[in-house]
Amino acid sequence: MRILTLGAKMLTDFLRQQGHEVMALGVPGSSHHPQDAETDFLRTPLSARAAIQRLNDGFRPDWILQVDDSSPLPHLGLENLGTPKAWYAIDSHLHWEWHRHYAPVFDVVFCVQKNRVRDLACFRDRVEWLPPAFLAEPVFLPWNGREHDLSFVGTLNPALNPERIALLNGLKSLGQPIHAVQGDCHAVYRNSRLVLNQSAGDDLNFRFFEAMGNGALLITDRISHSLEDFGEPGKDFLVYEKGDAADLRDRVLWALDHPVEAEAMARRCQIRVAASHRMAHRMDRLTEVLAGAMPAPSPRGHVLAHLAAAHEHLSRLDYPGPLAEFFALEAGRLAMAALESSPGEPYALMALAQLDLEKGRYAEALARLEPEGGREASPEYRRRYVFLRALLLAHLGRVPQARAVVRTGLLEFPGEPDLARLDQALGR
Repeated sequence: MRILTLGAKMLTDFLRQQGHEVMALGVPGSSHHPQDAETDFLRTPLSARAAIQRLNDGFRPDWILQVDDSSPLPHLGLENLGTPKAWYAIDSHLHWEWHRHYAPVFDVVFCVQKNRVRDLACFRDRVEWLPPAFLAEPVFLPWNGREHDLSFVGTLNPALNPERIALLNGLKSLGQPIHAVQGDCHAVYRNSRLVLNQSAGDDLNFRFFEAMGNGALLITDRISHSLEDFGEPGKDFLVYEKGDAADLRDRVLWALDHPVEAEAMARRCQIRVAASHRMAHRMDRLTEVLAGAMPAPSPRGHVLAHLAAAHEHLSRLDYPGPLAEFFALEAGRLAMAALESSPGEPYALMALAQLDLEKGRYAEALARLEPEGGREASPEYRRRYVFLRALLLAHLGRVPQARAVVRTGLLEFPGEPDLARLDQALGR
């Protein structure tokens, strides 16, 4: 199979090892193969779009595969290419606001987070669960030769994950040492008896497999999905209640007090990972799905409307001014193109309304929204529609109407945080 990969540095080598012909487009400094190319989307997004067009025309791939690397790459002109397209969405738990709108661009979506598969399927009907995997070579070092009792490798920036820092500090305050560092994990985990996992947002992460693949006993926080797909909690790995340092310490003390049993658990999991959960296994599944897929593009107006919504959201994030302005301009252009293709596309109208809101054009924004309240029935649309309509009414001084919209919205979406905050701000 001929595959053009975008942002897929960690997958490209595995695909080539399996015999696929791969051309890879990545960020500056990522090239290491004659068929690698580079582009800097964050600095020159339009040249990135041109690079993909050029590579697609010259290479003529069977599939384009884009891989989420948690950075904003939502508009590369893929909707203008006739080549079948697939997307590997990894951090949907962090970027749901734009990931959901990016899905309609693709013929197939692979999603790391099992609990987001059904949600993404509301936006694109072919969504496959493809969990993380172990990327290195499994090598088992007996526990009596390992240096660290308990280790963690990951970001230690409190601004990015304050709950993680609170957990680590809580563990230390209870007298439990932990070797916590940033950087490459494999050397650390091969030299650790126990590895702590802390998820960023109810997510199944790569650390889950890195710990087990390196022969350490995994101690992971409880998430709402997937754990039982990879073993039996308490028998194959240990689980602590999220954010509970005392519960975590109890799991650590049990493992250190029962080294023979704990090492046997770790060894059992490493064997399972080596047999079924390496990246080669995931790429086997990915290419099997692509080989059997029958691409069925979504209507163009629908795709453009969702791309407009994705760009509008990204324009409000904390990116450098020129990049934020690029997203805003693209959002407006895409929304207008969507309306030309399919008049009344609700997500296009919502994107334009949000852009008007950001520029203080409240009456114009509300005029775009009001005719469209019932056209799009999905809860995702309705939730955002109700909030935006109430906010615009409040900006226009129509506070009693805004309150009524919020209260009705809270009946439809109990506990919705944006509506609850707006309700509190509007008062009684």
